[in-house]
Amino acid sequence: MSIKDLHNSLDSDKDGDVDKREFTENMGQFKIPTIRPTDLGYLFDSLDINDRARLNLVEFSLFIKGAELSKKEKIT
Repeated sequence: MSIKDLHNSLDSDKDGDVDKREFTENMGQFKIPTIRPTDLGYLFDSLDINDRARLNLVEFSLFIKGAELSKKEKIT
Protein backbone atom coordinates (compact mmCIF):
# COMPACT_ATOMS: atom_id res chain seq x y z
CA MET A 1 0.00 0.00 0.00
CA SER A 2 1.38 3.40 -0.96
CA ILE A 3 1.45 6.40 1.36
CA LYS A 4 -1.25 8.03 -0.77
CA ASP A 5 -3.42 4.90 -0.55
CA LEU A 6 -3.01 4.85 3.24
CA HIS A 7 -3.86 8.55 3.47
CA ASN A 8 -6.92 8.01 1.29
CA SER A 9 -8.03 5.05 3.42
CA LEU A 10 -8.03 7.31 6.50
CA ASP A 11 -9.93 10.07 4.68
CA SER A 12 -13.49 8.88 5.36
CA ASP A 13 -15.26 11.81 3.72
CA LYS A 14 -12.91 11.79 0.72
CA ASP A 15 -12.24 15.54 0.84
CA GLY A 16 -8.48 15.07 0.35
CA ASP A 17 -7.49 15.73 3.97
CA VAL A 18 -7.62 13.66 7.14
CA ASP A 19 -9.19 15.47 10.08
CA LYS A 20 -8.57 14.58 13.71
CA ARG A 21 -11.71 12.43 14.04
CA GLU A 22 -10.85 10.48 10.89
CA PHE A 23 -7.27 10.02 12.06
CA THR A 24 -8.10 8.81 15.56
CA GLU A 25 -10.96 6.56 14.50
CA ASN A 26 -9.31 5.06 11.44
CA MET A 27 -5.79 4.64 12.83
CA GLY A 28 -7.42 2.49 15.51
CA GLN A 29 -7.97 -0.17 12.86
CA PHE A 30 -4.22 -0.89 12.88
CA LYS A 31 -4.36 -1.90 16.56
CA ILE A 32 -0.94 -0.56 17.50
CA PRO A 33 -0.55 -2.01 21.01
CA THR A 34 1.45 0.82 22.55
CA ILE A 35 -0.78 3.67 21.32
CA ARG A 36 -3.97 4.59 23.18
CA PRO A 37 -6.78 6.54 21.47
CA THR A 38 -5.82 9.69 23.40
CA ASP A 39 -2.25 9.29 22.16
CA LEU A 40 -3.55 9.34 18.59
CA GLY A 41 -5.05 12.76 19.25
CA TYR A 42 -1.72 14.08 20.51
CA LEU A 43 0.05 12.49 17.55
CA PHE A 44 -2.36 14.17 15.15
CA ASP A 45 -1.72 17.56 16.76
CA SER A 46 2.03 17.15 16.37
CA LEU A 47 1.68 16.13 12.69
CA ASP A 48 -0.59 19.06 11.80
CA ILE A 49 2.27 21.33 10.77
CA ASN A 50 0.15 24.17 9.42
CA ASP A 51 -2.43 24.05 12.26
CA ARG A 52 -5.44 23.63 9.95
CA ALA A 53 -6.83 20.71 12.01
CA ARG A 54 -6.39 18.55 8.92
CA LEU A 55 -3.53 16.43 7.57
CA ASN A 56 -2.87 16.85 3.90
CA LEU A 57 -0.88 14.28 1.95
CA VAL A 58 2.42 16.15 2.46
CA GLU A 59 2.04 16.25 6.27
CA PHE A 60 0.99 12.61 6.36
CA SER A 61 3.88 11.59 4.08
CA LEU A 62 6.38 13.28 6.41
CA PHE A 63 4.95 11.20 9.27
CA ILE A 64 5.23 7.90 7.38
CA LYS A 65 8.68 8.65 5.96
CA GLY A 66 9.90 9.63 9.43
CA ALA A 67 8.62 6.35 10.83
CA GLU A 68 10.35 4.44 8.05
CA LEU A 69 13.67 6.21 8.77
CA SER A 70 13.34 5.50 12.47
CA LYS A 71 12.72 1.82 11.78
CA LYS A 72 15.75 1.62 9.48
CA GLU A 73 17.96 3.21 12.14
CA LYS A 74 16.92 0.56 14.64
CA ILE A 75 17.74 -2.21 12.19
CA THR A 76 21.27 -1.02 11.41
